[in-house]
Amino acid sequence: MSTNSLQAVQATLNDRGVRDVKFFFSPEMGSMALSDAKDMLAGVLSSYLNSEKKPFSGIGDNKKREA
Repeated sequence: MSTNSLQAVQATLNDRGVRDVKFFFSPEMGSMALSDAKDMLAGVLSSYLNSEKKPFSGIGDNKKREA
């Protein structure tokens, strides 16, 4: 992937109304080349945009608990 790939993903996110995307990176990424980090990020976002989605149903046990 290239900077163009990252720009294409960003344009798709903008078109879909996404305002903010947050990631947590491992400390090892501090030594990664910027071009490699951009490629990895573009790949992750592209996979997300092109994958099948399921509505979020919440966290926890959906079964009613008996008292």
